[in-house]
Amino acid sequence: MRIVVVANAGWCNTGYGVQSRHLLPLLKKDGHHVALIAYYGLEGGPITWNGIRCYPRVFHPYGEDTIQSVVAQEKADIAITIVDPWIYSQEIGKKDFRWISWTPLDHDPLLQ
Repeated sequence: MRIVVVANAGWCNTGYGVQSRHLLPLLKKDGHHVALIAYYGLEGGPITWNGIRCYPRVFHPYGEDTIQSVVAQEKADIAITIVDPWIYSQEIGKKDFRWISWTPLDHDPLLQ
């Protein structure tokens, strides 16, 4: 499977950065083609990190305006966003890619 992950860069010591640091290499090890859109931790242009192509965000602070083009360029089957889903517009669900929202819970106890 070809996967684009949208998260903090894996070299960042943030909660979402730690998530991508662990998830991306595991997906790659399992034989998936993986690319990253780093909405935090990468500016300017794409780089390769641990054999994974990493793209910076463009204008939208969480990369929403970048996802469609990177999914197309990488010929991805799915896009996984690791961030609270409410930061994206409703238009993200109408794009030409399958969207999976990875939504870590960071409250103890959980809010009700």
